[in-house]
Amino acid sequence: MRRGLALIAVAACLLGGCAGSAGPAEFSVAEGDYARAFDAVRDVLIARGFTLDRIDAQAGVITTRAKPTSGLATPWDGEQSSAGQEVEEFLNRTQRRARVTFDPAEGGQRRVVVEVLVERVHRRGWSPAPVSVRQSTFWHDPQGGAPVFASLVEADEALAARLSRRMAAHAAR
Repeated sequence: MRRGLALIAVAACLLGGCAGSAGPAEFSVAEGDYARAFDAVRDVLIARGFTLDRIDAQAGVITTRAKPTSGLATPWDGEQSSAGQEVEEFLNRTQRRARVTFDPAEGGQRRVVVEVLVERVHRRGWSPAPVSVRQSTFWHDPQGGAPVFASLVEADEALAARLSRRMAAHAAR
């Protein structure tokens, strides 16, 4: 059983990406279409299940809170861009944050830049047992510190490009 799961995990990691090439994670809008594009970006992020954190039209920034995902265990979310990501996020607690900025560009345009960061969530004080997860123990840090924290793994350029294309299409309607 374990050997079979390990073989499936290795095979999935060796497969190529599902989404093809990422492409650019940005698009341009005319200054007069800024409000419509800002609303389109907000709508696409909400539709994709992100919870908005900062919505600042004056500064031209939209950020989201961390959106957890479990890879293969959550087939309904479409964040993963490859089978390797599906397996990686099944084995590790992972979350994504999105940030969209509207930067002034030449010729009365605004450049819309989409960034997505993948973070791994860690639980301080967890000592996994080598035999069984059920035998794991937790220790307490007398100096305090956050019991749960996240560290940056990578930028998810493929998801950022997919979101960017969807936002540009929604803004063009």
